Amino acid sequence: MLVLIRKRREVQSVVSALQVAAIIQKCGEYKLRIQDLGSLAINSEKRLKDEKKI
Repeated sequence: MLVLIRKRREVQSVVSALQVAAIIQKCGEYKLRIQDLGSLAINSEKRLKDEKKI
């Protein structure tokens, strides 16, 4: 009986670790998207400045 309880705890800890990893991965994807948006904004600002010079 104790072995079953111990195994269940191990499984739960593995599952929660996987959930945390999935959340971290999602946050990483969002950060990348935000960085992409930031670089797009910077590039468009540069383009506008270049067009004004012409």
